[in-house]
Amino acid sequence: MSRRRRHESRPIHADPVYESPLVGRMIGYVLRRGKLSTASRLVYNAIKRANEGGSGGDPLAVVTKAVDNVKPRLEVKSRRVGGATYQVPVETSPERQLSLALRWIVDLANNRKGVAFERALAQEIRDAAAGQGNANSPSRSAGSWISPTTARESLLKELSPRKSATPRPGRGTP
Repeated sequence: MSRRRRHESRPIHADPVYESPLVGRMIGYVLRRGKLSTASRLVYNAIKRANEGGSGGDPLAVVTKAVDNVKPRLEVKSRRVGGATYQVPVETSPERQLSLALRWIVDLANNRKGVAFERALAQEIRDAAAGQGNANSPSRSAGSWISPTTARESLLKELSPRKSATPRPGRGTP
C-alpha cells in the first residue's frame, strides 16, 4: 500500500445498451483477454434470460436487485490484540460492496460446471434477485468466512475483563 497519495479511481463508463454503469462493470468482470464484444454479448444475453421467467419488466431492475441482495454490509478483518489475532467486523464501503457482489456473481457463474456461461450467469442473477442460491449464502468466500456478528461477540468476550471466582489473597478483601 503506497503512502504517497490516494489512488485515483477511473471513471466508470456506462454500457451502450442499458446505459448503466452497473452493467458496464459486470462486463468488465466477465471480460477475458480483451474480448469486449464477446463479454458484452454474454452479459446482455444473460440479462435477457434472467428476465425471461420474471414479470417481463425492466431487465436492469433484476440485475440491480440481484447485486443489492448479494452486497455484504459487514466484513471481518484480522486484528492483532496482545499477541492474539481476532476477526473484527468492519463496515464495508459502498464501492467495495459493489465490487465484491459483482465478483461473487461472476465467479459463481464461472464455477458452475456442465452449463454454458451465459445460462449460468442468467441463473445466478435470477437466484440472487430472488434471495437464494450460492451468492446469498454466508460461506461465499473460499476459505474460512466467519459471520461478523459471531466475530464481534467473540471479540467482546475475549476483551471483557474477567471476573475471578475466588478473591486473590493480599488484595484487601475482607
